[in-house]
Amino acid sequence: MILTEDEKNEIKSVLYQHIDLNCIFRCNPDQIYCEDVPVGKLPSQTPKPKEKESSVVFYLRRLTSNPKLLEYVCALFFDDIMNKIKNDEEYGSFQIAGLETSSMPIITGMQMYALKFGLEINSFSIRKSRKDYGLGHLINGIPNKERVLFVDDLFNSGSSLNTCLETCFWELELESTKNSYVIYNNNPTGDNTYFYEGDTININSIFMKKEFDLNYSKEKYWLPQDCDRSYNKRPDYK
Repeated sequence: MILTEDEKNEIKSVLYQHIDLNCIFRCNPDQIYCEDVPVGKLPSQTPKPKEKESSVVFYLRRLTSNPKLLEYVCALFFDDIMNKIKNDEEYGSFQIAGLETSSMPIITGMQMYALKFGLEINSFSIRKSRKDYGLGHLINGIPNKERVLFVDDLFNSGSSLNTCLETCFWELELESTKNSYVIYNNNPTGDNTYFYEGDTININSIFMKKEFDLNYSKEKYWLPQDCDRSYNKRPDYK
């Protein structure tokens, strides 16, 4: 155990407050954000028949870009990993990986945190698609032969995790650890397991969707300065 229960609760409280106030964009129901999208909605990243627009968007890189909060995330992840290794619920050695670009601060943060305990953990990142120049590579870094522990900021349908699993399985002939780690599980069913090639991977998250009030609130509303299109800042730039 790295953290006491009181320390874990205090860290989670700090992270919760930051996410609730700074990382959840709740659309103003009376605001027009984009053309061809209903009032109070934003276009979905991966449109589905019933999910072409969304009124809530998570921006967790507003958390992982903060060094202290990133350290808190890594502390919670490592505390759980070490406990699972101790209880034979995880393999004793692994390397860390994730899909670009959201996982990359977490990957680096976990490596730096591990050094506090004399642990040098290898890592690599996985591209969403091959580069269209040079060698056309999918991997940034130098993978070894250890099992891969996947991290990300957010878990939705599992498509990002599936991309990582497929790339490692087919391109690198690498297997996953028993667990993966995310900051927030946004799966509406609350499911915390993922199945791939006969293996079950546990999705360990600091927070679940049901823990936050996602309704619009004037007190919690924010709009990044670069997203304010109420006036034309640069006439030659859209």
